[in-house]
Amino acid sequence: MHSRIPQLKQRATRLLLDHGADETTCQQLRFGEHGATFESPWRFTPMAEMLICLAWEHPRLGRQRTPVNGIVLSSRRLGRAKYETTVLFLDLPDDDRTSVREFAEMVE
Repeated sequence: MHSRIPQLKQRATRLLLDHGADETTCQQLRFGEHGATFESPWRFTPMAEMLICLAWEHPRLGRQRTPVNGIVLSSRRLGRAKYETTVLFLDLPDDDRTSVREFAEMVE
């Protein structure tokens, strides 16, 4: 599923839950048109629905923000308080698919 997903090299990437109720630095993020894999201190229930909001600075258009719905495929423990979670994106409209591609290119 993630054969051509870039590793995130951007500084200070943050994961937020519930509009900032909890927040952590994201060290590993692989992202693509069909889904994402990331490491965090949180374990998510498989098959749970997850809303991921992509936010980035587009060089021409300025601040961009796109919400993307997905389903948690797995959330496996990597160590103490560290989990790798894989999310599959659901039926992205063409506009959102374009935004996801742009986001993935920005974080390459």
